[in-house]
Amino acid sequence: MSVSINWHDFFMSGLQIQLESYKDILTFEPEYVLNRQSRRIDCLITKIPGTPAVNSAIARNFRQYNLIDYKGPSESMNVINYYKVLSYAYSLPEHLGSADVLDQLSVMLVTHYYPYNLIKHFRKKLPDPIERFAPGMYDIRIEPVPVQLVVLPQLSPEEYIWLRCLTNKLTPEIPLQKLADSYAPHKDETLYQRFMNAFIRANRVAKGEEALMCEALYELFADELIKRELKGRNEGKNEGRNEGRNEGMERLSELNLKLVSENRIPELIRAASDPVYREELLLQYQL
Repeated sequence: MSVSINWHDFFMSGLQIQLESYKDILTFEPEYVLNRQSRRIDCLITKIPGTPAVNSAIARNFRQYNLIDYKGPSESMNVINYYKVLSYAYSLPEHLGSADVLDQLSVMLVTHYYPYNLIKHFRKKLPDPIERFAPGMYDIRIEPVPVQLVVLPQLSPEEYIWLRCLTNKLTPEIPLQKLADSYAPHKDETLYQRFMNAFIRANRVAKGEEALMCEALYELFADELIKRELKGRNEGKNEGRNEGRNEGMERLSELNLKLVSENRIPELIRAASDPVYREELLLQYQL
């Protein structure tokens, strides 16, 4: 079953968490409208003039105005997209009414894949157009404004845990335990909840060799999964959706049959009176 994920919102949550220490000097404006024709950049980050530099490699090029363009896992950072982003950047001085904006502007391109064809295109202009300065981070040196490329799967999980976990493909390289530990102190905060909801939703379905990793996901985030299930059902009840209630009964019946067939009678008895344990069993069987 296909799962719909708002990857841009997922990314923006991760980026804001990653730079949360600088929230007093950075203003995030997702889906920033550039002109009357409703041309939009994924995000404009505005830094308060005169404030200290952001002490993070991912933001080392930040100026007063910073345009962020993000491509999800089903998109590519190709040549056409690149020049579209640059056209947005160069229209910002007109939009803000000042030619000086260009001197205070940077561009960040964020992608899940290294853009080989785009780099090949750059090399037609310059022999050495790109420089790697940190894992997953590159300077593109062909424009008068700083342009930075960020390749998410190449980022260091130690420094960029939230952006490194921006994925729907769990592998042993994804630091699930570190993510769980980092999330725990913030689990009641909306920004972190939004990220974790997207992460769990994107990686919920187990297929083939990923089954074991999804079990690890369940073990680490069982409480979060159960809360999401209960919230969804409560919302369904509040809306009076009979279809949702019928589906719940079918899931419960299927669970009971599986427990009986596996001779797990003690678990069946406990599930009848313990709703939290019942939810755990439903999730274990992916019902």
